[in-house]
Amino acid sequence: MDSADPDDPLARQVIPLADEYDNRAVGNEDPLGEEAFSPVPGITHRYPDRVLMVISNSCAIYCRYCTRKRTMYEDAVPSLELDR
Repeated sequence: MDSADPDDPLARQVIPLADEYDNRAVGNEDPLGEEAFSPVPGITHRYPDRVLMVISNSCAIYCRYCTRKRTMYEDAVPSLELDR
């Protein structure tokens, strides 16, 4: 990735534009409505035969279009409840 090249395809995926930060409060923090399908913290059970486990609040790459950014910050450590 060449972060100095504004047209680099990988950089465009992860490096946000200033407008995205300035307008962050305008959007929906949970655009897919996943919170309604979260029976316990750290689990999303949207489909009957699948489950998503969020076991960390860090990611190797913070994609600009990520729909789970609300769980990816310092104080958002999920308390995963596997037994429940």
